[in-house]
Amino acid sequence: MSKKKADDSSTLCVVPVFDKICETDNNQKKFMLLLNKMLKENHRGVCIQLSPWQKICYGKKTSAHEGELHQSASVSRLVWLVLHLCGAKRLITKLKSTKDKKTRENRKALFDGNPQIRDMAIQAIADNRPQKWMIFEGATVPDVCIITEKFVLVVEGKQTEEGRTTTTQWGEKRDQLIRHMDAFLDDGRPVYGVFICEEKDCDRYRSEYSMENVFKASLSHRSQDLIEKVKNGFIGVISWQTLGKEFGVKIGHKEK
Repeated sequence: MSKKKADDSSTLCVVPVFDKICETDNNQKKFMLLLNKMLKENHRGVCIQLSPWQKICYGKKTSAHEGELHQSASVSRLVWLVLHLCGAKRLITKLKSTKDKKTRENRKALFDGNPQIRDMAIQAIADNRPQKWMIFEGATVPDVCIITEKFVLVVEGKQTEEGRTTTTQWGEKRDQLIRHMDAFLDDGRPVYGVFICEEKDCDRYRSEYSMENVFKASLSHRSQDLIEKVKNGFIGVISWQTLGKEFGVKIGHKEK
């Protein structure tokens, strides 16, 4: 969710809808059954195993919940970016705005193709002690993240925003919801993702997520098996209006 519009969507949709869903165990179960119905309709051959919710975080901190969950990019993603960007001299001009001298110098050496700098970064990332200049993709913050013993569910919501978020600063093709799912993929538990938007936009987003290359392009660092795992964990697209009707929540709209 873009920073500019995050407060609007969070206030008008995310918080009221998910506060209501969290209100009772029955509402939580009803929500999960609705998601399983979507999976069945999408012929994914996957069923979410119901489990008590241990933790729910919103992308925007609220008094009722634990606040933002910043999930770091996977080791495989960070290593892939170092390898992919090594020798990418076209990117040197992007460093002009980098204020930190060490970050600027080391990244320039990497973009120049320096193998020592490349190997240093890869080793540090693998050892879980990366320095700032080695990180080419920051933590991701789902609009909603539900964590249980048996699965992780991430939500990307849109209302006033124009289209999906499909890039990062250093990643040309990186869908935001898929990025959320990827960040939890090494956790060991099944990861599911759902995209929520305005009713009028559902068909467009369903069409975009059905395109053959959308998952592969966002998961260049993953094996085909793991790409299929993320794809099978994608529940689908649902509207705020549908959820509002299901749980008795009036969906607000901010005047543009």
